[in-house]
Amino acid sequence: MAADFHVFIVSDGTGLSAETAARAALAQFPQLSPQTRLHRFTEIAEVGVLARVVETAREQGGAVFHTLARRDWAQELRALARQAEVPEFDLLHAAVSVVEAASGERPLDAPSPRRLDEAYFRRIEAMEWTVRHDDGREHLDLGEAELVLVGVSRTSKTPLSIYLANRGYRTANVPVVLGVPPPASLARVPRERVFGLRIDAEVLLEIRQNRVRQLGAAGGEYAEPLRVQEELQYAEDLFRAGRFTVLDVTGRAVEETAAEIERLLERRLARSG
Repeated sequence: MAADFHVFIVSDGTGLSAETAARAALAQFPQLSPQTRLHRFTEIAEVGVLARVVETAREQGGAVFHTLARRDWAQELRALARQAEVPEFDLLHAAVSVVEAASGERPLDAPSPRRLDEAYFRRIEAMEWTVRHDDGREHLDLGEAELVLVGVSRTSKTPLSIYLANRGYRTANVPVVLGVPPPASLARVPRERVFGLRIDAEVLLEIRQNRVRQLGAAGGEYAEPLRVQEELQYAEDLFRAGRFTVLDVTGRAVEETAAEIERLLERRLARSG
């Protein structure tokens, strides 16, 4: 296998659905995680781009996930991929064909119009709020958060926060630092909104060591086995004391963890009426 595994996301929209599907599939191949490279070709406005994408995918031995609303473009991409022997998955039309068969209606075969509705502005507001409250910043108003993520360094707190913000949730994340108590404002957040992020010690150690190598810097205690174990135990103690819901993020895609958080929130909302 080549040093890098390449996945191409192709869409005439945002490509979020194709990327989510690709990441969910990649989560089943943990051995590929360190060397997977995602290439995004979104908001495509001319069909000629497709041939260049497929040729690049062929050269790099990659796979293509696509959500092209225009049926003729999707057919063109499938034909190009078949000719180049590039594996591809048409996520959108696989789903559209099911709805078409069940309803008897014809699809638009065009990108969905973007509406500046209430949900759109909610996502924008959530994103701005989340960025301001990343990594423990502006923690005095944590009570305004709809979700709070707590975990040691390199447990995907920031990308998970951003993903949830894009789903419309004001999300703060609070780093766990060995020996440093969490901000007092965290205790004022209803515990059903707080999620502790757990990760396997060996996996975390490998992630941190890779990070240190990428930066070309001395790792110090940050990437030392004993330090990692102590940090994780300290985090577990904080989770237990706060009675937080704990999620294991080991080997999981951000989308998987976010989906679990949303399911838990929905159940709690249903129970509360």
